[in-house]
Amino acid sequence: MCCLFLAADALFHEQTAMGKYSLDAFETYPLVKLRPPMAAPGDTSFTLISSPAEARGNGPFVLRPELPGGPDEACAALAQMACIPSGNVRPDAVVASGCGFPEAALPAIAKAYLQGFPGIPLLSAPDDPLMAYLPDAGLWLEPDWGILPLRLAIARNRLERRWRQHPVYARTASPLTEEVRQALARWHCTACNMPGPWGPQMALRRLMFPRDLTAGAEAPFRMWWQNLGTAPLYGPAKALLFLEKNGRLFPLTGNMPVECHLGDTTCNPLLTLPELPDGEYALLCALEFGGKRLPLSMKVPNRDGLYSIGAVHLDHIPRPYLRTMWQAQYADGYYPLEDPAAPEEGGTL
Repeated sequence: MCCLFLAADALFHEQTAMGKYSLDAFETYPLVKLRPPMAAPGDTSFTLISSPAEARGNGPFVLRPELPGGPDEACAALAQMACIPSGNVRPDAVVASGCGFPEAALPAIAKAYLQGFPGIPLLSAPDDPLMAYLPDAGLWLEPDWGILPLRLAIARNRLERRWRQHPVYARTASPLTEEVRQALARWHCTACNMPGPWGPQMALRRLMFPRDLTAGAEAPFRMWWQNLGTAPLYGPAKALLFLEKNGRLFPLTGNMPVECHLGDTTCNPLLTLPELPDGEYALLCALEFGGKRLPLSMKVPNRDGLYSIGAVHLDHIPRPYLRTMWQAQYADGYYPLEDPAAPEEGGTL
């Protein structure tokens, strides 16, 4: 397995000679720069269920409860659903609705949803009367109603920015047209029952670290992540780095938080390398969210969410300067993904 990971390093480890305008010409200490090849975002979808007992097998699942007509009976049914049977999978989100209930009953129904599904995102249609009582609910969209009515409902209720903090789910009974796909992308759809590149699709676009590393000592790393998907990841994620040899994993320790908003984001941790014998080790990365390793949009070998991105060489030569290396090298924190072209090639300084 180690040989497989080490062989993959040759695919994307930067070996080309740098021009005189490259930042490499100004480096005080030699760096390793890895650019794992990115893959196209994968298709995802969810299954709509009406009872927690239906959440069996592979997810994700979205629960839309079928409630009795009376407000008291509806609240009792939601309270009963809070006891999800052992062995079932918790739904990824719950669709909350107050349609058909009197205005006076809506606060109690909203409270029943919140108490019945703690820790699970609630969703509501933009024109649902219950939305006013669920300020932290995400959006539940049904494009079959028509794109224009949905736009008007979102604008009328001032929900254009709700996607920044809360997820947007969509369900349609018919295949997605190009117009609907574009609308869901503009609304930053997190998930849809029809397959598509929905939600966050993370990839490690570039990793930089000193070429010479000391086992058991600290070293600075620079990570450049990119979200290729349609929506951010709602909650804290953290990057993980491991060394691997002979099938054994050795974690690099340190704080590696990653803000998975749309577009690019960086993480520049100071990490402690494991105490290991001198030699060559495979370097693996992962992105963890909610205690699970996320699939990444990268065309490299992976095993259980661990992606091979290169190799490192460890020795036991002291290098105390690595702790403060970035203060003198790229002191302003700027490190481009692509080296600037020479002026005669159309580049600018």
